[in-house]
Amino acid sequence: MNALLILGDNWHAAAPYEHALREAWNGLELSSETVKYPVVFEPRQLEGRDLLLLCSEGLLPNDRDRRWIDLPGEEAIDRFVRTGGILIGLHSGLVSFEPGGPLHRLFGGSFHGHPPECPFTVVDADGNEVATMEDEFYRYDVPPEDAAVSHWIVSPEHGREPAAWTRRIGEGRVVCLTLAHNRPNLRLPVVQSLLRGAVTD
Repeated sequence: MNALLILGDNWHAAAPYEHALREAWNGLELSSETVKYPVVFEPRQLEGRDLLLLCSEGLLPNDRDRRWIDLPGEEAIDRFVRTGGILIGLHSGLVSFEPGGPLHRLFGGSFHGHPPECPFTVVDADGNEVATMEDEFYRYDVPPEDAAVSHWIVSPEHGREPAAWTRRIGEGRVVCLTLAHNRPNLRLPVVQSLLRGAVTD
């Protein structure tokens, strides 16, 4: 499998995600190229790829009116998925793309902010508690009915939000993971398992 990893933005250092992915994917037959702190996306970057991972918010840090993936780029990613590619949206890679555009349609919703870092529980689809952490509690649209939601985050103060879901789109697959924001939480077994499963399941 050949992967393109796009990591890092104004709020999220690339290195913790790069290290977490290396740990989660250790032993898999996977080669990858990493682009850090993107400023532009070219559809040709998808040539020969099986997997695209986005972990960088859509808006540029010094030009908050401009996105580093334009609409033709998002349309190219949509075609990539529909013809058999895997798209993983990881944490900030789910945020600030074209409103109502192809990426948000692939993900199945939109980000609605988060409170200051707070404690919360991670539960699986059966409601079993699998982890607790203190991190960014992402508020995200509940995915559509065609999504398989495997994990939720739950807080007495902030309610319940989706944390991990998968969609089949055309011949491809979209995996969305809202966790996590820092190196210790990225190394938690549940997060490592979700990162590995995004490739292998």
